[in-house]
Amino acid sequence: MGGSNIRLVVLDLDGVVYLGSTPIAGAVETIRWLRQSGRLVKFCTNNATRSRQHYAEKLSGMGIPSTPSDVVTSAYAVGLYLRQRSQQPFTVLAVGEEGLRIELSAAGATVLERVDVTTRVDYVVVGLDRAFTYQKLEMAFHAIRNGAEFIATNRDAAAPMEKKDIPGAGAIVAAIEAAVGQPPAVVIGKPQPTMLELLMAESDVTPAMTLFVGDRLETDVLAGRRAGTRTACVLTGIASAEDVRRAPPEMQPDVVIANLRELKEWLGEAAG
Repeated sequence: MGGSNIRLVVLDLDGVVYLGSTPIAGAVETIRWLRQSGRLVKFCTNNATRSRQHYAEKLSGMGIPSTPSDVVTSAYAVGLYLRQRSQQPFTVLAVGEEGLRIELSAAGATVLERVDVTTRVDYVVVGLDRAFTYQKLEMAFHAIRNGAEFIATNRDAAAPMEKKDIPGAGAIVAAIEAAVGQPPAVVIGKPQPTMLELLMAESDVTPAMTLFVGDRLETDVLAGRRAGTRTACVLTGIASAEDVRRAPPEMQPDVVIANLRELKEWLGEAAG
């Protein structure tokens, strides 16, 4: 099955477009080619540490002109989810970094950074937090015990960086889960299809017209398959060729590429 009908290409960021602050070889020119070919290019990341504005500026600074509307993060998607289901005003204890607080505030939440056992908390939203402390664990523990809904931006075990991987949001989610004795009520980020469904709706395309490119089988590829899109696994981040070979059927991508340059070749050949 070829890719000539692909109209929307959604790219994960870390491990696909860049590692840390360094663009991955071939990414800038491939994204330029995709846009020149008439396809929409959007970006989708589980990383909730930064705002959509930050990612748009980062991409633009790398030579990939972008606006916040080109990017969906798990933090933004959580904000949309809470805004759609909550009566205003609602309160959130955010266990995460600046991007999570920015997107939750933009969605209308009153974001709390410190609470005690008497504070009314509607939701505890957990993402990657590189300043995570026992005090934050204790605050989340009491808030959830007192009735706050436990929501995770994602459960990624690791996050790829320029020189090494670091523990991801999943490690922090697991600590809170162990303390309260229950899993998150909702996980917004991949492998859930929520963000991809949002991008397809905004772009007015069907899953058959969408290709999702990621570097993780258990999140990116699985999310694409759940959303019904075509999937490509690029080997510049987490997954290796051996990982793909050993993956179960639900995590098998439609195509495996060494880098984004090969995506250009694959789509170019498919279009021809």
